[in-house]
Amino acid sequence: MRRNPTTLLAALVFTCGIVVAGCSSNDGAEVIPPPATSAPLSKADFVSQANDICTAAESQIIDFQKGDESSAPGNDRGDLLSEITPVAQRAIDDLRALTPPAEDAEMITTGIDRMQATLETAQTNPTAIIDPIGISGPELNAYGLTGCFSAGQPLDTTGTTAG
Repeated sequence: MRRNPTTLLAALVFTCGIVVAGCSSNDGAEVIPPPATSAPLSKADFVSQANDICTAAESQIIDFQKGDESSAPGNDRGDLLSEITPVAQRAIDDLRALTPPAEDAEMITTGIDRMQATLETAQTNPTAIIDPIGISGPELNAYGLTGCFSAGQPLDTTGTTAG
């Protein structure tokens, strides 16, 4: 008895498709890939793109901090933190996706790591700075990242005081 290979092949493909679909389930959660990094940028291009990222995030964060003047005093830090966190995290992720000039990469990575640490500290420390965009980083401000870092004294490791 000869079997039809087309029918057998179609059944095999269908079965494999169901197995793959079942294995790739993400339980309804949206899968967001990490941002791809850029090709190495010149200092001027890196500074320009990073400042654009930071300026846009800072503008949104300032709008959150202004808040609704008519709201009751119950609008607490937790509400503000929940609004600011995704904006700041997206900016930090976008900064990490930029590739600075190789000779400046360590300094810039250290600064972005401080932004991340400031944001993480704000989650648990009620006296920590909430907004990691524009934290003090005199060397990075002098480098040209004026939209991302201020020229003030560096913060201590808890992100609560300006040295």
